[in-house]
Amino acid sequence: NGDLQPTDTMSQYGLAWSFGRSDWPIKLAVDLVLAKGDGVEKGEIPGIVTDPGPPPVYSVPPIPWEKKAETSVMEMALGVRKEWGEGITHPFLGGGLEGTYLAHQAMYTEVGSPSVTQVDDNDTAVGIWLDAGSTWRIGKRFNLGFEVRYSFAEVRLEVDPAPVHTEHKDASALQ
Repeated sequence: NGDLQPTDTMSQYGLAWSFGRSDWPIKLAVDLVLAKGDGVEKGEIPGIVTDPGPPPVYSVPPIPWEKKAETSVMEMALGVRKEWGEGITHPFLGGGLEGTYLAHQAMYTEVGSPSVTQVDDNDTAVGIWLDAGSTWRIGKRFNLGFEVRYSFAEVRLEVDPAPVHTEHKDASALQ
């Protein structure tokens, strides 16, 4: 969503449990989702132009910089899940509350300079989640499937006081 550049695209893995009595119309759901991403972003701090030129004349030249970042997200979700199907295939729909932990680490380097600034921060928040998908029965109690998941939690990082939103869509999950 742009808030965690350059680590917006993350690899995600998850486990989902649905449990309850066989005569319950809706099962209890407990999910664990882990995501991790890294990336590099480059930019330039504008210089101070004394004569726009062409070519421009600078009293202070532009300063190129590079940001290497790594972001990790862990979500622990509790809620309910409705499952359909009596045979091997079980489509489902679920939702509930989640606790989200986000850790962000960034190293800023002025290109051509040995100086490096490292920024680390993390936060936790409570959010919501919705999912839909299907599982296929592999054994008596084990299913393998896919999931489309949307989750939202607002966390604040001290390095940037603006809110950072963690959103995860189209995640694969093992159930």
